[in-house]
Amino acid sequence: MLWELLRETFDVDSRIGNTFRVLLTKPGQLAVEFSRNRRASYLSPIRLYLFISLGFFFLLSYSSDLDTDFQAGSDAAPVESVADNVAADLNQMLDEERRDKVHRMLAGEETGIQQQIILALAENAAEGSEPVSTTQRFLVSRIIDVVYRPREALSAMMDNLPIAMFFLLPVFALILQLLYIGSHRYYVEHLVFATHLHTFAFLVYALMLVLPDSEGTSIFAAVSGYVGPMLLFVLLIYHFKALRRYYGESFRRTCAKYFVQMAIYFLLLIPTSTMAVLLLTLVTV
Repeated sequence: MLWELLRETFDVDSRIGNTFRVLLTKPGQLAVEFSRNRRASYLSPIRLYLFISLGFFFLLSYSSDLDTDFQAGSDAAPVESVADNVAADLNQMLDEERRDKVHRMLAGEETGIQQQIILALAENAAEGSEPVSTTQRFLVSRIIDVVYRPREALSAMMDNLPIAMFFLLPVFALILQLLYIGSHRYYVEHLVFATHLHTFAFLVYALMLVLPDSEGTSIFAAVSGYVGPMLLFVLLIYHFKALRRYYGESFRRTCAKYFVQMAIYFLLLIPTSTMAVLLLTLVTV
């Protein structure tokens, strides 16, 4: 039994080492190994992705800080009269709990940015002439909850973001399948490639999070100001080289499909997933 335990332990350690060595030094090769059915020496793509991505989101939530974003500004309005004149229409849309939150924020018990957001909602409610729909009431109520307790909203967003990114993988794999429709690869192979690519991206983003502050005059601060852009450049090159190695197309065809992927990803997928996270946060906060 002891021998089996030791063998399994060293086998896992070997797979971890092999997986990270290939992932970091040979873009796209892990997906090649998967397609050739040589998987025993490497960690599962999904297990690897979950481990790295959850580590990244843990670092992201740990490093997030709203204290400076919601400090009261010197231009905060003297809102005692505003609360009586402007917020009346807004309060008609709200239940007693949200009215109390609005009163606290407008009475100066909360910070300046929160006051400005509530005033904007109040002015919008005062300008509206049509009957208020149930959807409007719901969204305004949830926005007030988010503004009143921004840290709780941030925590909920951090919980929802990994879920959104995980469901983004199949969509990205579908894009790959459409772009490489003549590659004779199954959808699951495109999905494995997308999983490894995103895993490397999360490693890069995690490394950027732990970089020292670039402010200051020390040599380390000066160097760290260049490391972030360099890491992003490395990620872009890694993506391109992974496409070439895995799909084996010419430089020109890979370039064309690379830029199509980037355009779809940044112009369509990321905005869509961001909106999904925000709406999910409004519903669950």
